[in-house]
This record gives sequence, C-alpha cells and structure tokens, in this order.
Amino acid sequence: MEAGADVVFDYEGALIASKRLWAFADHLGTLMTNRESEQESAKVDFIGPFAEQFVTRLDTERTDITNVVTQLRTAATEWAAAWKDAMDEQNRGRRPEIMHVAHEYSSKCRGVGVDADGSRNSSLEFGP
Repeated sequence: MEAGADVVFDYEGALIASKRLWAFADHLGTLMTNRESEQESAKVDFIGPFAEQFVTRLDTERTDITNVVTQLRTAATEWAAAWKDAMDEQNRGRRPEIMHVAHEYSSKCRGVGVDADGSRNSSLEFGP
C-alpha cells in the first residue's frame, strides 16, 4: 500500500458486527433474567451455607453480566458509528461526482416531480 491510498472499509462487516454484538448483549440480558428467577427460588427453597454461596455467586454474576452487556452495547454502538462516519466520508468524497451526474441528468429530464429550481412540477418532458 502506498501513502495516500484509500483505506477500504468493510461496510457490511461493520453492520454485521454491530448487530451481532447487540444481539449477544440482549441474549446475555435474557439469561440473567432467567438466573434471577432461580435466585429468588433459592432464597425460598434452599437453606444453609450452600444457599448463601449460591445467592452470593449470582449477585457477582449479575454484576459481571451487567458490565459485559454494557461493554457489548458500547462496542456495537462504536461499530455503528464507524459505519456512519465511513459512509459520511465516502459521500463527502463523492459529492462532486454525484452533483455532476445530477446536473447532467436534470438537463435531460425535467418534471419528474421537481424542477431544477426546486419547484414542484407534474409534467414530464425529456430534453435532447
């Protein structure tokens, strides 16, 4: 790679990563909700030192899973933001190209809903 070469951004990969990280965070949250119901049962039906250890371990597990879920959601949000930033950058770089094509097209076709001056137009005319 030479200096100044464009960096290729994996747009699809970034969105997939973001969606999967968010889904995994949801999955862990659901698992923790299920475990919390087990903790409530243990408090009622399970007695002795092992019951206390079980409840203590679940409290630790809840804290750990909450932290992991937060980190997964942060990573998912960062991937989505990276995707948006890359798309914005690509669109900024392509703006002159897009504007040239739009101007060329608008000189050939008028009345497809909006004229070149921005006014609404319901007629359809094709130029040379």
